[in-house]
Amino acid sequence: MGNSLKVIKGGTLIDGTGATPLKDAVVVIQDTKIVEVGKQSDIRIPAGTDVIDANGRIVMPGLIDCHTHISDVSTASAATGWGVLEYSLSDRAVMAVVAAKKLLDAGITTIRDLGDAGLGSGTHISIAVRDAVERGDIMGPRIFSSDSGITITGGHADMMKSVRALAFAGQGLGYGIVDGVTECIKAVREQVRVGADQIKIWATGGVMEVTDRAGMQELSNEEITAIVNEAKKSGRFVAAHAVGPPETIRFCSETGVRSIEHGVFSDQKSIDMMREKGTYLVPTLIAYQLLTKDEFPTLTREVAKRAVAAHENTLKMAKKAGVKIAMGTDSGDPYGNVHGKSQALELELMATRGLTEMESIIAATKHAAECIGIGEKVGTLEPGKFADVLIVEGDPLREIRVFQDLNRIKMVMREGNAYVTRP
Repeated sequence: MGNSLKVIKGGTLIDGTGATPLKDAVVVIQDTKIVEVGKQSDIRIPAGTDVIDANGRIVMPGLIDCHTHISDVSTASAATGWGVLEYSLSDRAVMAVVAAKKLLDAGITTIRDLGDAGLGSGTHISIAVRDAVERGDIMGPRIFSSDSGITITGGHADMMKSVRALAFAGQGLGYGIVDGVTECIKAVREQVRVGADQIKIWATGGVMEVTDRAGMQELSNEEITAIVNEAKKSGRFVAAHAVGPPETIRFCSETGVRSIEHGVFSDQKSIDMMREKGTYLVPTLIAYQLLTKDEFPTLTREVAKRAVAAHENTLKMAKKAGVKIAMGTDSGDPYGNVHGKSQALELELMATRGLTEMESIIAATKHAAECIGIGEKVGTLEPGKFADVLIVEGDPLREIRVFQDLNRIKMVMREGNAYVTRP
């Protein structure tokens, strides 16, 4: 799609590493990759090169969301089963394709999908969308899929808990539900077989329950260990939904889980273990903020309010301890959320709940790429990496809300191709 050589010049470069922004910058792109970065005065631009003028604007890496649910895109309320019952799986597949385009429009060039089509469906929607994007059949971000993820019978992600969902048993809603070490090993192998890039587990309960289970462990220590060990054999990372208790969060890190998703009720010991083991924290602040809204059941709101209060403290503890923080939104239908908007809201929350604007951007670029395991390919604007580039009107280091206005995201480039351009 792209020509052989193009140059973005004249903008202020925020390269994703945390370095001081570089004014009058030049980014030279050959085909899909960056080949040179520097000041305009130091780089010779060959005649006939495709030049993109970024004067007066910010040039920065594409954003990365480490925790999405691309097929959870309905507008259902919590009382109706997270939207699973309102839409057929075919509907949800089409809606996931629409969501992929919305994400790219909003400057999201990579996502990690952590639970497919209502969690535990085994429909492989995110894998199919991932492959269609890579073939060039549809527009969307680079996708890393965990397929259905793994939960226990009656666990947080067991959608068969809904009586009405029993009617969907023939559609595979029991996929990814395990009990015991043997079933855990088999589940990892099944997900590798269908093409999962990483393995998602629900190690604890969550907020959207009819009883307060957010602080309860679900998968046993033996089951978590078996999953991590089996995933490692096939070169897969494990991401663990772990809201609390802190002992479970600590055990997941100690066992080799790559990232703690949410980590709401962490304590200092669990934070210290994350730092020691190099475990990433993906806080998903926006998810718990939205769950405090009036349309959710009273218990959900009460637990969510406790989570919001604890979450800010967890974020600050993680920052102080030196834990790497990666941006994730947990975006999907339970929150009445829209793909492409929640990421900008998450950036604002991180920048007002303990991180600086620069640290929030690093969380959504460099650290997010490293968390997924592709830090050598994307996440920063450096020679040798894919040209995933945004051109933004307005300075996010002064005004992090800039990403909430799509009209100010002037260009979205993925692997050297400008998929989105705005006047």
